Amino acid sequence: MTPDGIYKVKIANTRRIVTPVRVLNIASGREEVVSGLWDTGAEVSAVSRSLCGELDFPVNKQMVVNGFAGKVETKAVMAMTFPGDDEYAVVVQAVEAECIYEGIDFVIGMDIIEKGEFSLSREDGDLMLTFKFGELFTRLKSEWIIGHRENRK
Repeated sequence: MTPDGIYKVKIANTRRIVTPVRVLNIASGREEVVSGLWDTGAEVSAVSRSLCGELDFPVNKQMVVNGFAGKVETKAVMAMTFPGDDEYAVVVQAVEAECIYEGIDFVIGMDIIEKGEFSLSREDGDLMLTFKFGELFTRLKSEWIIGHRENRK
């Protein structure tokens, strides 16, 4: 948890920017911490079809998205996301993706990234991601998170 509202992490694989992200289905209370790919080329965030099934997301609506492979019709779901599995969250309308990268279940797109301050830097030779949570993020106290998890048991 970062009390100062800044998430900072060393990026192990410099070909992909991957960090933990907690994804919560607000309606059912189901949540999962998965690998999230920070993608500044993605206009919207995406959640894997398998994670949609695990968290039992209801379909919000059908939508068409443009990607590097052209237009694709897909489902949209409402998700609360906690980039970095931190205590700061934002609700987004993410699209369901049949296939992301192996081991990646969530794409953190520009709909999330633009709500904060995103930067990459080098420190002692290591690639570092720094994300300052903006005012559109809600800080949920650790007690709420723990209570939420206990209520689900």
